[in-house]
Amino acid sequence: ADPFGTFTVNAGSLDGVSLHDPVITAEGIIGYVYEIGPSYATVMTILNPAIKMGAYDRRTDDNGVVSGDVSGAAEGYCRMDGLSRYSTVAKGDYVVTAGGGMFPAGLVIGTVETVVQIEGELSVYANLKPAADIKGCSSVMIITSFNGQSDFEGLIKD
Repeated sequence: ADPFGTFTVNAGSLDGVSLHDPVITAEGIIGYVYEIGPSYATVMTILNPAIKMGAYDRRTDDNGVVSGDVSGAAEGYCRMDGLSRYSTVAKGDYVVTAGGGMFPAGLVIGTVETVVQIEGELSVYANLKPAADIKGCSSVMIITSFNGQSDFEGLIKD
């Protein structure tokens, strides 16, 4: 019923899973663990506007911030904001995580579907189709450790 595809998996702290661990499939990134118990973890997906991750276009190296979008979530899309209006990002380009913080570098997020320029704005945004089947996946992997991983316990306040 969640419009952003939030779901629960049957692995938790007893299995070595921690808050903010990235969740992926073989196709790409799904989201991260935002709630945890001894034998379960709840995953917030990249369709949720609360997620913000540094990302870049693999073809052009243009960078921006990917997050969920309320209007796009129903159609299964997320959005990459902060692109220069002179960017050459185009439909079909692959967008990946920039690394650092919560997500390791190079995880496939998705492909550009459309690039939108708003009249009078200095930047443009791209609508992304996630590479992973967010709402239809039945099996995920949780990355419990990676180089450059940040300690979010002291950074995030509930």
